[in-house]
Amino acid sequence: MISDEWMNASASASWRSSALRCAADGTTPPEEAARRGVTMSFDELSARTILPGIPLTGVLHIAATRPVPARMVRVELVVRELVDHGPGASGDPDRSPADDGTESLWVLARLVVACRMFTPGQWLDVPFSLDVPAPLPTPSMQLPGFRIHWELRGVVDLPLRLDPRITLGLVGATAASW
Repeated sequence: MISDEWMNASASASWRSSALRCAADGTTPPEEAARRGVTMSFDELSARTILPGIPLTGVLHIAATRPVPARMVRVELVVRELVDHGPGASGDPDRSPADDGTESLWVLARLVVACRMFTPGQWLDVPFSLDVPAPLPTPSMQLPGFRIHWELRGVVDLPLRLDPRITLGLVGATAASW
């Protein structure tokens, strides 16, 4: 007969090991996309691990390398869910290849700052404080075919163009002992 103490320790160890796979989210460098004459970086972040009810603070630095007609700047706290399915995941020939995985995004906190034309060499510092919900809707998690991770995203909204953005991985934890 297996004791309750061993069962609880075993369940705790398996949960912790899947959560530890997500710890790399808190150390990866930021990713920039669709730069379009804009360079961005995050600085002075309060933490790369977010905890329920503790605000995430920092500064988004934006520099223009050419004239950029920006409408606004957004700083967002995002939860991204990725689910693998379809022929690539299950081998079921009756499924459509269009069903190969889904991605859902939830923006849980957002700061919006109106702006205008950026001129080359101009810097804009956007200090932010984003409220982290308590309790968190979900911690960072990775299982076979399923992943939930947290991101801090900075976006420069351009009219009729792809928006330049920077994305920084975070770790969502439900307890401070993470």
